[in-house]
Amino acid sequence: MSKNTKNTAAVALARAEGSIGIASIDLLKQELANLTIIAETPYKTSGSLEAFGQTFNIREETSVSNLELIVASALSQEDAVLRARAALEITEAKAFKFGGHLVADIITDCLLRKRIIKTDDRRKKLEVLMEKAKTFITVQDQEKMFMQELETVLTSV
Repeated sequence: MSKNTKNTAAVALARAEGSIGIASIDLLKQELANLTIIAETPYKTSGSLEAFGQTFNIREETSVSNLELIVASALSQEDAVLRARAALEITEAKAFKFGGHLVADIITDCLLRKRIIKTDDRRKKLEVLMEKAKTFITVQDQEKMFMQELETVLTSV
């Protein structure tokens, strides 16, 4: 069973039981716990590059479309250099570097940054949904959740 199928089944079950609050909070907690922390993965480049007349820092970029511009610029320049070498029949040359970095390393860093952006966006959306879900729970549900959390804490020692 895929992750999406399990999540859809959990939401359907919660609706059927009439306890959307607790079930949705449990589901959201599980989803938040499953999000991987990838911010500590090391980058291969310094991050600072110029593309299309703009200066970008891959490590701080918040826009996937800007990452696309960086990769497009690096790939197009690499392609032009490789075609020029072929036209000039140059058989021995150093590896092409864009902004002092190998294109493969730039692509790796942009993919990493894209994963970080997407994960952060998903985390924010899940946290907003968590706050909304809390408005659906009754006092009895709150007591039940508290007892579950208490039991978890007491039995985990």
